[in-house]
Amino acid sequence: MGATTIYWNTANPHWMMEANTQYPEKVNVWAGIINSQIIGPYSFDGPLTGARYLDFLQNFLVP
Repeated sequence: MGATTIYWNTANPHWMMEANTQYPEKVNVWAGIINSQIIGPYSFDGPLTGARYLDFLQNFLVP
């Protein structure tokens, strides 16, 4: 996990403070092209597990 460096000090421009986050924001987006037709995009909240992807394929992509 990387660190984000934040610079903010008018008195000393060389001052810095590193800030870390335990849970960085992430998003999963799926889109496809079939026979020159664009499908999607579909976004997923939370982790994209095998079970969630199968549910997406069965219930949203090919109902």
